Amino acid sequence: MKKLNLDEFQKRINETVKARKIFVKSGITNNITVAFQLYQDIFAEEQMQIMISGINTPFGNIERPTCDECGEEMRLDPRPKKIGDKIYPSTWVCKCGMEEYTEKTVEQWYKELRIEDKG
Repeated sequence: MKKLNLDEFQKRINETVKARKIFVKSGITNNITVAFQLYQDIFAEEQMQIMISGINTPFGNIERPTCDECGEEMRLDPRPKKIGDKIYPSTWVCKCGMEEYTEKTVEQWYKELRIEDKG
């Protein structure tokens, strides 16, 4: 499987959001993998692999912060979140439920936390 660059990764996220809106929110399925497959089969101009590992995304090569609550590595949610009157471009989330809203975009985090190849 090829490694996704930042633009390919963002396109994949956008396509997944479309699949969720069409197939999950309508009640056709609760499984995002099934929704993404249906979206691919019906609407997509180009086919994408259904499953990808974090290693093959641009964010497989970043140093992630750890959760202050449980110490686990957090993941970056690229969807903007509105809290009160403020919109945060991205959020660090942990499987324990902890969320840290950030002023930085996904691209800014990627540039800041990217681990340089030493080859």
